[in-house]
Amino acid sequence: MARHKNVFICANEHIPGVGRQRETVERAVADAGGLVSDGVGGKTDLAISLGGDGTLLKCVHLLKDADVVVYGINCGKVGFLTNRVDDLRGSVADVVRGRYVLSERLMLDVSAESPAGDVLLEDRCLNEISIFRTGIRIMSVRWAVDGEVFADVRTDGVVVSTPTGSTAHNLSCGGPVLFPEMEAVIVGYCAPYDITMRPVVLPADSRVEISVAREGSLAVDGQREIVLPADSRVRAVGAEHRARLAFTGNVIPFFRRLRNNALRDGEEHVPRDY
Repeated sequence: MARHKNVFICANEHIPGVGRQRETVERAVADAGGLVSDGVGGKTDLAISLGGDGTLLKCVHLLKDADVVVYGINCGKVGFLTNRVDDLRGSVADVVRGRYVLSERLMLDVSAESPAGDVLLEDRCLNEISIFRTGIRIMSVRWAVDGEVFADVRTDGVVVSTPTGSTAHNLSCGGPVLFPEMEAVIVGYCAPYDITMRPVVLPADSRVEISVAREGSLAVDGQREIVLPADSRVRAVGAEHRARLAFTGNVIPFFRRLRNNALRDGEEHVPRDY
C-alpha cells in the first residue's frame, strides 16, 4: 500500500484514556512522516478512529464520498470493525507507511421521501438502516424489490443491512451473518406479527423500497435519525462508493471476531476439541 501523508483523527473523548491515546497517535503519525489535520480536507488520505465500532461509523459518515482509508483502534466494547492493538505507536506508524491489510466494504445509498414527494433524507450507510415504530402500536410496512411488491408486514421494525452490518441489529433480529466482503443486502424484521416472515438476502444492486402506513422513525448507522410521516417511502440500493478499512498485525479472522464479540461478550474464546 502507498504511504499516507494527511491524517484525520476521529476520537471518542467520552471514553476514559482516549485523550492520552490520541496524543500517542499524533506522535506516531509525525514520527512516520505524516501530518495530522484538524478536519477532513481534499488532501486527507487516512482517517484514524479511536473508540468502538460506533466511532468508526461516525468517522465514515464524516468522510462522505472521500476515497480515504479508515483505521479503527478499539477503545470500546465491540470490535468487529476496529483493531485491538498492543503497540499503539508501532501499529499507527505501520498504517501511515502503508503496511496493512485493506478490506473494501459495500455501502448503501439511502433516501427517504414524504407522501408529497419532498426529500426527507439522503445519506449513505456502512452498517444498516433501521425503520421502527414510534408509538406503542405495531406498524404496517410494504416493501418491494426492483419495483415488485414482495410483502406487506406488520412488525415493530424493518432493518436493511449490508454484510458488514449483518452482525449488528440484523443479528439481534434473527438475521443471517454474512462474510463482510460479500456483495449482498439483507432485509429483515424486528418482532414481526406473522412468524412465517423471515429475512431475505438480495443482490447488492437490488433496489429496495419500504413504505410505512403510520408514522415511524428512520435511523442510519445509528448516526442520524429522522421522523417518517405516515405513507413515507424509504429507498436503499448498493452504492458505487466503498468503505476502505485497514487492519494490522495478526489480522483476526472474521469468524473468530464473531465468536469473541457476539457469542462471548468480547472475551477470547477457544473452542475445545471433541
